[in-house]
Amino acid sequence: MLKVVCIIPSKNTPFNMRLLRRCVATLVAAANGNIKLEIVVHVEVNALHESVNLRSIKRYVTFIYKFVKGSAYTDRNNYAIEKTIQDDSDYYLFINDDAWVDKYFF
Repeated sequence: MLKVVCIIPSKNTPFNMRLLRRCVATLVAAANGNIKLEIVVHVEVNALHESVNLRSIKRYVTFIYKFVKGSAYTDRNNYAIEKTIQDDSDYYLFINDDAWVDKYFF
C-alpha cells in the first residue's frame, strides 16, 4: 500500500477551517482505503482566532502544528517535512487548504 504524506498549511480562522475540512475530506475520499494517508496540518494561530475548533478534522489528521503569526511559510513546510521525513513515505503532497482533489486523484 502506498503511503502519502499530505502537508496542508492553513490559517486558524472559521473561513479557513471550512476550506480545510473540504480539502481533508476530498483527500480521504480519493484515498478510498487504498492509500495510507498521513495528513499534516500546520496552522497559523493568532490571538483573534485561537478558539477555532479543529475537532472536525482531527480523526483524519496525524499531526497538527501550531505556529504564531509571522512564521515564514517555507519554514513551516520545512518543519512539517522534518517531523515526517523519517517515516517511510512513498510520496509527499503539498496542498493548500483551499484546494481539493478529484476522487480519482491517487
